[in-house]
Amino acid sequence: MFSFTQSEEFVKLESEYPFLRRAREQVFGLRSLPFVIVDIETTGLEPADNEITEVAALKLDKGEIIDVFGSLIRVNRKLPPEIIKLTGITDELLREEGKNRNQVLRALYDFIGKTPLIAHNVEFDLPFINHHLKKDWGITLQSPPVCTLKLSRKLLPGLSSHRLGEIAKYFKVPVSQAHRAAGDVETTHQVWNKLVELLEKNNINTLETLLKYAV
Repeated sequence: MFSFTQSEEFVKLESEYPFLRRAREQVFGLRSLPFVIVDIETTGLEPADNEITEVAALKLDKGEIIDVFGSLIRVNRKLPPEIIKLTGITDELLREEGKNRNQVLRALYDFIGKTPLIAHNVEFDLPFINHHLKKDWGITLQSPPVCTLKLSRKLLPGLSSHRLGEIAKYFKVPVSQAHRAAGDVETTHQVWNKLVELLEKNNINTLETLLKYAV
């Protein structure tokens, strides 16, 4: 049973017959499902007034990382000093290594597809991505979002802070390159693995039940 449901043949059949995906969920739980974990860095807090400086993403399937995405993005303004201090991203770095926003975001859109999207504070990342996708391409992401911030508030109500670094500390997850997209994506991935254990203890083991719980 395990070898067949994890095979390429089964995955192809799932795209035609959704009930097979639900059957796999029931047997193997959330770990068997595909997700994309994403994080961005920006010049400020408001999507309409600020720009994305960096994006990173991990694609998961059957609990394993199967693909990665990441890029710095050139912006049309000088970075605020507080952003440079927070992220370590500088104007010089973006000039030398940044790519055009419209190209990066279109590549991210294709990378994600319709795969469920995980982010820590998805209500920050998703509006930024969608605002600039809409502006550049007239499109927005079609993925159902899952927020690890909201999940941690429900699953770990005793924590005094639900910032990513504090949750990582609670789970004894090492943190590297905080406030850089690639580092935060990796931390979110490790936190997600820990949250899945708690979710499944609460009988949340399908995408349908997860989306209802993570609101």
